[in-house]
Amino acid sequence: MTRSPLRWAGSKRGLLRTIRPALPQLNAHYIEPFMGSACVFFDVSPNRAKLSDFNEDLVDFFLNLRNDPDGVIDAFTRLDPTGGEYYQQRSLRPGALSPPARAARFLYLNRFAFNGVYRTNRRGEFNVPRGVRTGALPTSEELRAASSALQSATVIQRDYLTATKEVTKGDFVYLDPPYRNTTRATYGEYGYEAFGSINDVTTLAGELQRLDGIGARVLLSFNDDDEIIASIPDWTIERIDRKRSVAGRASARTALAGEILARNYRVDTDA
Repeated sequence: MTRSPLRWAGSKRGLLRTIRPALPQLNAHYIEPFMGSACVFFDVSPNRAKLSDFNEDLVDFFLNLRNDPDGVIDAFTRLDPTGGEYYQQRSLRPGALSPPARAARFLYLNRFAFNGVYRTNRRGEFNVPRGVRTGALPTSEELRAASSALQSATVIQRDYLTATKEVTKGDFVYLDPPYRNTTRATYGEYGYEAFGSINDVTTLAGELQRLDGIGARVLLSFNDDDEIIASIPDWTIERIDRKRSVAGRASARTALAGEILARNYRVDTDA
């Protein structure tokens, strides 16, 4: 098992003990179209994987870590480990930086940002304030381990529907889209025009049915959503309660959020 070097709003790091028993035998392609921190991928370390995400900066970080771990580590360890360079780094234009420096900047901002949130304005500029609680920074050894795990993976920036078009019978697909939020509009979380609208959820429901129909094995993490559940009546659904981790108010982050793990295949623990 390898830990993801990233913090990520909505990460399933806290649910890995629940997700592991729900996984099938990974003897085919592992496909994760909503990569995020990729904590499930790192936890299971499949032999063949396709990782993708709509977030171009995120994908760029993982590609640079995979292809040049020494360069990324060298650039990252040169930054102030207390977070004192947060706003200086945030003000930089990533396109003007070398690939290792760009990846180090992304990791630095990610580790010290409020709640590990990724958010941009409409110009694509990262605008999350610095947080207080960040956790221990990844060590050089942990970054090299993550780079090693990524050697087995194709990593590409694309919409999830483009990724799932390549799925064939027997492939395993782990889908972890941003959860539907009907109480407010999103404000650039995960990047503008990322998944999150009502129409996106309806499209997701149809895509789950299509993947099931072609014989793919699918595991979905989502909020306890009536539309999604109604669209997959024959799937195994496990309901989970967990603390919210994205809300701005501390009181909201302690509230329990209803979630589901839904799958269309059997595992050894099934009766």
